[in-house]
Amino acid sequence: MREIAAVQRANAEAGLRFERIGLGVAPYITVTQWQLPSQQLELTYDTSRSQLRGLLDQAGLPARQEPADHDHSDWRPPATAHPFVRYANVLNELWADGEAFATYIHQLGFPWPASTLTEVTAGKAGEAQLSIAFEGRPWTACVIIRSGNPAALIGIGYSIVEHIDQLLHRPTIEQQQQMQTGSVQLIHGRATP
Repeated sequence: MREIAAVQRANAEAGLRFERIGLGVAPYITVTQWQLPSQQLELTYDTSRSQLRGLLDQAGLPARQEPADHDHSDWRPPATAHPFVRYANVLNELWADGEAFATYIHQLGFPWPASTLTEVTAGKAGEAQLSIAFEGRPWTACVIIRSGNPAALIGIGYSIVEHIDQLLHRPTIEQQQQMQTGSVQLIHGRATP
């Protein structure tokens, strides 16, 4: 996710967008640039930034290198930044909080069914949607992350874990009804002003 966030950030204003990031046995990205048709590219979990840029170049989507300070600075964009830059920030914050999904769930004290983040999808205005499947549950959680206040995304992984924990152990009536449809929506953050 970190590598994808870096390439997304560097190429956002050129219209490049990773529309879908498929996670699982065979990871992939669906990418588009401006009015060009979407293309699906296969990845591995070890794909580096330079390899990702190479895949994009081969697909006819030339990609710039991320800024030299990308890994060593707090590059959180303002709320007025290009939506694709804000989307890159969401991806970066999800990567930074990856530990939340691995350890924080155990600190909450309730058992969780095995869960898998299956997909990240780009939404409108810099939003991202996470699809999370749970073993033994016929529904998925669709977490919509709004990027209107980039500073509020710090720690978003922990917030997501807390909301999913509530969904699993104390769902609202509305969430119980959504479970019947196969998908429960959880919304984080605020929309772009």
